[in-house]
Formats: sequence, C-alpha cells, structure tokens
Amino acid sequence: MVSGLDGTPVVSGAVALVLLGILAAVVWRTWPPIVSEAARRAALLALPLSVVVLALCWNEPAPVKLATMAAWIAGLSLFSAEGSRANAEAGWRRATSWAGAVLLPSLLVLGLLLWLKAARAQHHRTVAAVAAVAAVAAVLAWVPAVVAEGLRVKQGLQEEVRLGLMPAEDVRVLTFPWKRLREPRFGRKDERREYVRSALLLAVAHRQQTRRAGEAARLRQLEILAFRTRIRRTLEARAGRFALGTADIPEDSG
Repeated sequence: MVSGLDGTPVVSGAVALVLLGILAAVVWRTWPPIVSEAARRAALLALPLSVVVLALCWNEPAPVKLATMAAWIAGLSLFSAEGSRANAEAGWRRATSWAGAVLLPSLLVLGLLLWLKAARAQHHRTVAAVAAVAAVAAVLAWVPAVVAEGLRVKQGLQEEVRLGLMPAEDVRVLTFPWKRLREPRFGRKDERREYVRSALLLAVAHRQQTRRAGEAARLRQLEILAFRTRIRRTLEARAGRFALGTADIPEDSG
C-alpha cells in the first residue's frame, strides 16, 4: 500500500486533514495575504515536509517516493495559496476560506494517493503520471490566489487614484506580478519591495474595510492611513530622484 505518511491513502488523507488543521490554527493570524510572501513561506515548509515524507516511505520504489512527495507538496501548495486568499478576507468569509484551505488540500492529497495506490500495480509511467499531475496541481493551486490579488489591487486602489495619492499607471503595473517585479519606475530593489508590499496591503485593508463595520472598520481605516503614508513617502522620494535626474541632463544649446 502507498503510505504517504501512514498505512493507507484514506489514513493519509485523515492525517493531512489533522496536520493542516493544526497548521492553520497556528498560522491563520499571521499567514501573509500577499501571494508572493505566502509562496515563499510555502517553499520553506516544503523542505521539511519532503524530508519527512521521504523518510516514511524510504523503502518504496523511487517513482512511488517521488509521487508521494509530490502529492503532499501539492496539498501544502494549495493550503498556502488558499490561506493567502483567506487572510485577505474578513469576518465569516475569512473563517469559511480557512476551512476550505484545510479541507480542499486534504482531499487533494487523498485523491492523489488513491490514484497512486491504484497505479502501483501498473507500469511506472502511470506512477510518473501521478507525480506529474501533482506537480501541475501544486502550480495551478496559486492561480486563483494570483487572480484574486490582481482584482483586489485593481478595485481597492481605485480610490487612491481618484484622490490623487497613486498614479493610475502604478495600479495597472501592480495588478500583474510579472510586471511589478521588473518595473524600473519603482526604484531600487529595496524601494520597489517596500512600495509594492505597502500597495498590496493597502488593497487588502480596503477590501477588509468594506466587509467590516464599527470598531473593526475604524481599525482598518487606521491601517489604510498608515499604508498611505508609506506610499506617499516612496512617491515623494521617487519624484525627488526624477527631478534630480532631469536637472543633471544638459539643455540643448542648439
């Protein structure tokens, strides 16, 4: 039988449910709502998880070990992505999203390990297919989180553009991860990281404020003001550098 972390695929699915439930109870307050930060944390967790899974199925054939490890990493990936989406929400939506972040990865691990168990009696290519599907699932798990973040930025930062606090072009760039990573207007690497992070968290605060009331909404407003201050300072520094660079360009005497 395929062990995963214990006896049968069903047992492994139950183990995944318990372990992810414990992990969610530990990290649900601090798990980053920013997708890139959540992905980095997931990568850090994937290493010890891989070592544990590899140790527990050490006597299995290499393809089975690879597929088992891939199944568990796919579950961790889905948990991490859904946790990121959950912490961008507020109230009951946040709680419901965290429940999904525990249940869906557990079902994914269970399904992959059941398929792996059925595939063991067949050719190794079938076992390799399980590993390939698990690897693809680990990547695709982030697509909904990335799309949700882009929509959140696009919608949440419109008020900043309307108030003249952020350039509309910046919001268009921030909507796409592959653009904001290389945008030269955002300055040096450290400046770009701070600016992007503040803008993404500002979008999260806007989203959460619309779904809260009373004291919770006022606390979100304080967060919004704090992120606006950080962004304003970054934009002022950027404008200062641009003005200095323009002043250094000699005028055409022609």
